[in-house]
Amino acid sequence: MFGLESQKGKKGKPDMKAFTFDLEEKLKSPQAMEALRQKVHGNLHDLKKQLQEGLEGEAFEEVGHMIYGYIALLKVMGRIPTKGKK
Repeated sequence: MFGLESQKGKKGKPDMKAFTFDLEEKLKSPQAMEALRQKVHGNLHDLKKQLQEGLEGEAFEEVGHMIYGYIALLKVMGRIPTKGKK
């Protein structure tokens, strides 16, 4: 379930210490991490610009949710170890 079948440890249970998400695998290289970080910052900038120009109703809420999502992604990316980090 949830892609853990191939990562079974003792007693048939998944080994959570060995589990890695797809995003973690993709962002192990510092170049990939920095490229995604730049893209996310660009998208955040565009969304904040839209908020400053003024949005109403549901569009305002949707942009707000997207901003929160991008900020959460940046936090998660900060916790992923890369090969070039100390």
